[in-house]
Amino acid sequence: MSSTSNSPSGGEASPAKPSRWRLWAFRLIAAVVIPLVVLGLVEAGLRIAGYGHDTRFWIEDEAAGQYVVNQDFGLRFFPPSLVRVPWPISVASEKPGGSYRIFVMGGSAALGIPDPSINAGAILEAMLAETYPDATFEVVTAAMTAINSHVVLPIARDCARREPDLFIIYLGNNEVVGPFGAGTVFAGYSPSLAMIRASLAMRTTKLGQLVDRLTQDLAGQDEQGEWTGMEMFLSNVVPAGDPRLDGVGRHFRRNLEDICQVARKAGAETVLCTVAVNLRDCSPFASVHRSGLSEADLAAWDRAYQAGIERAESGRHDEAIELYLAAMAIDDQHAQCQFRLAQSYVGVGETDLARDAFLTARELDALRFRADSRINGIIRQVAGGHSDVHLVDVEQAASESATSVGGLPGGELFYEHVHLTFDGNYEVARALFPAVVALLPESIRANGPASPAPPSAARCADVMKVTAWQEAQSISYMLEMTKHPPFTEQFDHAQRRAALVEKLRQAEARVGNAQEGR
Repeated sequence: MSSTSNSPSGGEASPAKPSRWRLWAFRLIAAVVIPLVVLGLVEAGLRIAGYGHDTRFWIEDEAAGQYVVNQDFGLRFFPPSLVRVPWPISVASEKPGGSYRIFVMGGSAALGIPDPSINAGAILEAMLAETYPDATFEVVTAAMTAINSHVVLPIARDCARREPDLFIIYLGNNEVVGPFGAGTVFAGYSPSLAMIRASLAMRTTKLGQLVDRLTQDLAGQDEQGEWTGMEMFLSNVVPAGDPRLDGVGRHFRRNLEDICQVARKAGAETVLCTVAVNLRDCSPFASVHRSGLSEADLAAWDRAYQAGIERAESGRHDEAIELYLAAMAIDDQHAQCQFRLAQSYVGVGETDLARDAFLTARELDALRFRADSRINGIIRQVAGGHSDVHLVDVEQAASESATSVGGLPGGELFYEHVHLTFDGNYEVARALFPAVVALLPESIRANGPASPAPPSAARCADVMKVTAWQEAQSISYMLEMTKHPPFTEQFDHAQRRAALVEKLRQAEARVGNAQEGR
């Protein structure tokens, strides 16, 4: 008797279909695993071929027993033709026993442009060494020109591997104009911090660098030309009401929080500094009118504004104030009008009103090269939210400096908008000194004075062997820098330039006197 078939036709049984979980496993392998394997092989091949660049901030020089800064670090954040490079510094591979290691991080103001050898970190180190001569201090300024918190966070992560005791963060001037900022000429703005970080993470791989290189070639980014400084940003105005500024603030807050967390995991303390800028002697770089202004309103505004300028230039500041306020009743968003109003308030001795107007002029400046109240407010809030994060209010210290005129920091502390003179760097270090002393281990503080005070500026300059020649070189650097836009677009450019020229003449006279006294 023949057996019955299970198939409808009575023939051979058909093969069993794969179970559903096996089908999904096959699909997952085809869609994910195989591409990952292929990408891994490509990455390995690129590494073997030596393609690409190292993305770490510190790279080891085994022969010298130290870590040195990676000159290719900036390629992760800037187009090749505009890349910024770190100042050449180093740190010992093995931290000397008993030493206290401080990393200062930030942009060009923290770096100490125009002369990084006398930046705030170097002055702070001199102060500490003078106060505690039996201790060993390493103050390492891991800063770069044109960077913001998107760049400082990876620097902090690498510094965390170098046995830090303290992070000092002086950061905020470049949040809008630096990489991924709303007014940048580098990596474009994105409202998504996750996308920014994913992009930066991809560039740490050789494959990501290859894709980035091809993308830049297709986009013609190498045709941007060479770095020409702040002049490159002239068309990137960001008015005070631009909604992208909210995104910039959110990104800054999160990056600061993460920098503090990096320090915490490394066992280091963190000091966050507010940022001081030139309020009194830096007129706005760009002014824009409020939107919706009619031609008639604009004409009326201009009549009042021009009449105010004429009165101010003839010394009739009371009348100028009335006319500026009349113009502002029509349009109060014009940064230069606010600045001129502030100058006239100074002219009649109304310092408090002048300060408010100078601050408003900074807030409205549409070329955002200076940290504003939003940035400093975020710094204060982040510091206030953590018991192990300490605030040093450098902005307030600059206003209270004995050299500031009427509590309005200006040319005595700054060469131009944010870069500090020796006296300005001294004020930053002086503000930092008590906070850093309070964080020193008892083994160091026990061998110092009961109530330590920072050495004077003259003593620091003497210890650091600061010369008149260095001062003259710095002023010459700033004269060259400020002979280009946007400085030439400032209404008082000639006046500010003349002041720098006079400072150079005085410094050169001191150089001559020093040479004659040899």
